[in-house]
Amino acid sequence: MPTNIWFHYEGIEGQFKVQSTIKAIEIRNEEKSLKDVTKQAAEALNIHPATYDLEDEYGMIENLEDLKRAIKMAGDPGDCILRVEEHHAIKRSNQLKKESIALEKRVAAMEKTLAGQGAETDAKIEKAIAVVKKEVDKTNGKVDFTTKRVDALEKDMQAVKDNEEKIMEKLGAINIAELHDMAENIKEIAEQIKNCMRKVLDLDHRFDVMKTQLTNDVKRAQEEVKDLQRYMQGKLDILLEADGDMRRDLQLLSERLSLSQDDHKLMQDGLSKLANKCAGALEESEELRDLLGQMKEETMFVRSESAQTAQRMHCLEGEASEKWVGFQPGVMYFRRWHQFAKGGDVQLSGDLCIATGRGRLAATGVVCGNDEGLCVSDGPARRFGTPGYWSSYFEIEIDEISSAAKGTGGLYVGFALQSACEICDHPRHEFDGWLMGGSSKALICRASQYVKPDAKPTDIDLPDTFGVGVAPGEESTVADAVKMLRLAMPPKTRGETRDVSSTWPAQDLRLKDRVGILFRCNRDGGATMKIAVNGIITAEHNFRDAPPAEAVGFLTPVMRLAGTGKSAKIFPGLQPPSKILADLRAEE
Repeated sequence: MPTNIWFHYEGIEGQFKVQSTIKAIEIRNEEKSLKDVTKQAAEALNIHPATYDLEDEYGMIENLEDLKRAIKMAGDPGDCILRVEEHHAIKRSNQLKKESIALEKRVAAMEKTLAGQGAETDAKIEKAIAVVKKEVDKTNGKVDFTTKRVDALEKDMQAVKDNEEKIMEKLGAINIAELHDMAENIKEIAEQIKNCMRKVLDLDHRFDVMKTQLTNDVKRAQEEVKDLQRYMQGKLDILLEADGDMRRDLQLLSERLSLSQDDHKLMQDGLSKLANKCAGALEESEELRDLLGQMKEETMFVRSESAQTAQRMHCLEGEASEKWVGFQPGVMYFRRWHQFAKGGDVQLSGDLCIATGRGRLAATGVVCGNDEGLCVSDGPARRFGTPGYWSSYFEIEIDEISSAAKGTGGLYVGFALQSACEICDHPRHEFDGWLMGGSSKALICRASQYVKPDAKPTDIDLPDTFGVGVAPGEESTVADAVKMLRLAMPPKTRGETRDVSSTWPAQDLRLKDRVGILFRCNRDGGATMKIAVNGIITAEHNFRDAPPAEAVGFLTPVMRLAGTGKSAKIFPGLQPPSKILADLRAEE
């Protein structure tokens, strides 16, 4: 694309080519307009802006798009040349001016030549006359013209005639038609000048009309200003009256304030007397508060002792006839959630039966790598069935749900091999167990090996779920079961939680839904977990990595509050529904 713009102009004084200071890139970027280019051309060539048009070799340039087209058609590289073509009337006027100047020069030259030749002829005649007079004086009035003098005079006369003929030829060379054309063109120019004068007079008339209108507007504005002054004066009078009213109101308020201050002093005196009476009452209330605290502590102690006694009596009375191989009857099964084996965000109700999760990670469905929403029962679950095909069962009720994004899931429920005390003592609350829930997931949890500093070697090999009630003489049977458990699930130095796909979307749970969880251990290894919602079996999952039934003691109910599941209540001492028991008998 070209970078420079040139103006080509042909006027009276000849052709000119002037370079523009505006670059082509400024026109392409629309930084300069056609008006800027036209104005610069007029300034550079010293012509009026309204007397010419810009053209290129393809036509007239009327707008910015035509100017861009001319720059584009100039080629690359190269210069964009714009012809400055004056209007026809201006061209004709300039031509007439040019011709008039040429004629004036020719007439002046001819007049100068004629003036010089006449003076020369007169000088020669005067010289000849002087010579003749001199000769006449010499001859004292005698006429004695010699032949030479006569010849000289004839030659001079002939030269005068020749000069006159030359002058006539030069006068004949003057074109009278051109002079007539010039006169007609001068008339046309005079007519144009008259039109311009009429336009100027029209502008003067319009100016007078606008001046008259402006004068009338000014008069109306002055009248409006006077009306506004009167209006403002009335407003000021009203404001002065309002100021006087406000002063009176302010005086009244001051008097009322003084009366209120007197009342306030009287009230302060009464308040000081009341404060003295309250101080004495507070001292008496502190004594009553201490007494009430002591009564509360004693009541809680009595209630706790009575609850434990009732629980022991219930276990001993209800389960004294239960006899499993390796275990003695009278095991204390779970009654509520454990008070300390829980996540840091979990809040328990006064009776420890309802757990509420407050964690932000668990609310988004994230339960791996943290203990948010963790709830553990305070004891093991009962075992139902036969030694080779026994099951554990517990139920919860949805007490509160929360809104969560789709796919977040709900709570997780299942069982753990460790007891609540073992999970509580672990620094990260890890356990070995199996859970279902969330967004159709199943969790396989493995705990890292942790030994309490004050633990004895015998305590390490025997989990709490085996130690809840080992029958006398069955220690060897329990030891074999523990060895089998260690082989099936060897200890890990680092805990982990794996999730696999399952079939129960816990996010679909609603308020007051009852969820039953049954976990059955197989004789040859592996386990099956079934979920029943409101008595209807909803999902089932097989855990192939679970140890054999003989290697497992009692199982501890575990729950993870997550997603939509915010709060749940545990129900102790319940048996599996008849539908689940029928399925178990069919499988056996």
